[in-house]
Amino acid sequence: MKTIITVPSTELVVSLNLAKQHLRLDTDDGTDDDLIKHLIEVATERAEHQLGRSLLTKTYKTVAEHGDKIKLLPNLIAISSVVVTNDDDSTTTLTGSDYLLNKNSLIPEIMPMVVVEKTIAITYTAGYGNADAVPKAIKQWILVDLATLYENREAVMSYGVNAVPYAFVDGLLDPYRVQY
Repeated sequence: MKTIITVPSTELVVSLNLAKQHLRLDTDDGTDDDLIKHLIEVATERAEHQLGRSLLTKTYKTVAEHGDKIKLLPNLIAISSVVVTNDDDSTTTLTGSDYLLNKNSLIPEIMPMVVVEKTIAITYTAGYGNADAVPKAIKQWILVDLATLYENREAVMSYGVNAVPYAFVDGLLDPYRVQY
């Protein structure tokens, strides 16, 4: 099973202004704005990877082979299309009555009610919605990760005696993690 982003979000999980305040930078100085925006995006991707879920609303496409259990990302908002590819490479678009959607579990699953000969592709949107809906603990983790990336731009970091272990900060994400 493979999942790709087909329509990314254009919003940032944390605002540039909040990130600059967290970094103790002058909010009126635009010198590092592009770098900080980039690092917000990187920290967000890292959080999504660790959590196994989408934060901001994005459109995804999951393609599963015949017989695979079809799991979608948590915070499922809507399914746009479900398309089955047959052995002769013809496609059939399924309607809502052609599959069951289990939204009651943490990880949504689709169970086709028709025979899937080759692959099934599901296009859907998932995420908390906008940045205001993302839990504050996740935003704080992103800010800490952003600060770490901003202050340590090399591949090797040296920690002082009083350094806070990074694993401690990772605990902010624990209530939101999904295990597949």
